[in-house]
Amino acid sequence: MRTKLVYFALGLVLLSPTIILGSAAQENQPEKLVLWVDIKEFIGPGTVDHMSLAVQEVSDGRYSAIVLGIDTFGGSVDSTFRIISSIQSSPVPVIGFVYPAGKQALSAGTYILMATDLAVMAPFTKIGSAQPVVGGIPVNDTKTINTLLKEMQGLAEIHDRNRTQLSRFITDNDNLLAEEALRNGAIELVASSMDELLELADGITVMTIDGEVVLDLDGARFVTFQEVPRVTIIRALSDPILSSLLVSIGILILILGITSPGFGAEIGGVVLLILGLIGQGFNVNYGALGLMGIGAALLIFELYTPSFGVLGVGGSTALPTLLSASPRRLPDGSVRLNSNENPLGISPAARQAIIEGLDLCNRYPGASRRPVEEALAEKHGVETKNILLGNGSTEVLQIFVQLFGPEVRIVAPDPTFEDVLRYAKAISVRLEGVPLRADYSHDLDRMREVVSKWSGPSMVYICNPNNPTGTVTSSADIDSWIGVAPDNVYFLIDEAYLEYAEDAPGYWSALKWIPTHPNVIVVRTFSKIYGMAGMRLGYGIAHEDTIERVGFIAARNNANHLASVAALASLEDHGLIARSVDVNRRARAILEETLDDLGIEHLPSHTNFLMHRITGDQKDYRDRMRERGWLVGRDFPPMLSYNRVSFAMPDDMVRFSETLRTFRSHGWV
Repeated sequence: MRTKLVYFALGLVLLSPTIILGSAAQENQPEKLVLWVDIKEFIGPGTVDHMSLAVQEVSDGRYSAIVLGIDTFGGSVDSTFRIISSIQSSPVPVIGFVYPAGKQALSAGTYILMATDLAVMAPFTKIGSAQPVVGGIPVNDTKTINTLLKEMQGLAEIHDRNRTQLSRFITDNDNLLAEEALRNGAIELVASSMDELLELADGITVMTIDGEVVLDLDGARFVTFQEVPRVTIIRALSDPILSSLLVSIGILILILGITSPGFGAEIGGVVLLILGLIGQGFNVNYGALGLMGIGAALLIFELYTPSFGVLGVGGSTALPTLLSASPRRLPDGSVRLNSNENPLGISPAARQAIIEGLDLCNRYPGASRRPVEEALAEKHGVETKNILLGNGSTEVLQIFVQLFGPEVRIVAPDPTFEDVLRYAKAISVRLEGVPLRADYSHDLDRMREVVSKWSGPSMVYICNPNNPTGTVTSSADIDSWIGVAPDNVYFLIDEAYLEYAEDAPGYWSALKWIPTHPNVIVVRTFSKIYGMAGMRLGYGIAHEDTIERVGFIAARNNANHLASVAALASLEDHGLIARSVDVNRRARAILEETLDDLGIEHLPSHTNFLMHRITGDQKDYRDRMRERGWLVGRDFPPMLSYNRVSFAMPDDMVRFSETLRTFRSHGWV
């Protein structure tokens, strides 16, 4: 008996480290968190900001999933598409849950639910009624309906849902209760509570836009994502009835104040008008709110204080700053389709970084440049000594074009990005333009022939994808030339639009040549996919010997502090590229379908713009478009029978497409 006790005790001693270690390992396992995000009431700009901030919140790796608690009767098409883009760019799976029992996800809510990776409804909840409505009247325009159908059918394909049923939400305004939606293949689960949702969803394989993911939700805990005050204010103002009332009443009071001066009614009218416009989509920030208060006070003082109008001018200057410029429209309401800009604007993370970075604007930017160089080096698998920052990619192009002085010959496609040609002419560099091939790709054979006739240094400019045509040139053909080119033939490869073209057949970056070939320079920008055109930041990637060689040309502080902090935040916003590419893809599809429907010739696009044929004079065409609120592309000789159009938000492209139809009926395109 004693022997058995000894063996038993010895066994406990031997097992105890395992037990203790096992317990410690369990304690050290990170807690599983699920972020609960309310998507409720009217879907507007406030909801867009709330969703975007939520996606940023889960990017730190602490969360297993996002659950959207949906309870809405609908909202704007633009805001809905932006939320879908945020869902598709989320680094973790997104579950849509129409909750609690008896609630609804109608119209815009149905689109959002169908965009989620797992669609769930509580008992007695309802989805459907997805036909668009304007002013209370259903939209029956074929073009608009077809665009929305394609969006819904695309979501059905991604998530393997019943394509026919999802289409009927739009064409027949179908409404389904939870059990009906489950039977008809529109959703995956019905859950009575949040806890039951986690239990049922655990272990399910969902199809995200990036591929299959198995949900790991066993023992997970919900964390509610709180609205920031700015979002709460904008969401309240976004109510269509309230925003319309504020605008209407504001105009009436403003007129009353102007016709009956002395009571300060115009101040109240201006404030109500501004609040109503915010609710209809204008951007706002706390600094602007403060300026609005200052402006109102100055105008009131002007009414009662003789000051030769100085106070009134100050007040009228301060008030409009509340309406910060929309990334989509100019102050006169026009939409820019002429500069290949990102209609989404900068990343919310970049916006916050700029605000936080203002305190250091009195300092030179050296300290803020270094983290950007390190982040870019890590992103591209090179060293910081391979990175050259510039005041936009245009400055980087200028530095390399002017590196050798007048003795170099530059060979470039025609047409292409004009700045390179302009920089060459400024220092009397000999320039050889080579017409594009019939498929609008670079004629590399002809370019090689031109280079071979010159014994001195040559620089070959390759814009791939090309601006203004939007077409790509075979990367294999470019590689073949680089591989046999002599050391004094330099390749300046402009990849400003690379992120939009990575799905183009036969296209890839030229970065692989950087470690071994000092004669290859790759140029990138933050202006396009990152939406930072106004901040001016680009960069070159080259062999360290080449970067060192241009060091005496480049300005030391050419990348400013705010651009640097915004760039770093943009690089860390892992969903930004996916959001931008998705919006671009949908906008391009809308325009291409319209052009094909109208029989208008257009070039294949792998960028955020395309070229289409027009009839008549370019200036007349631009003037007619400007009269209708559209700013379209400039002349690109020799392609004067084509106009370049940059892609805007999908709903803007729907409206632009209607303008094209009108132009077609007049024979202008």
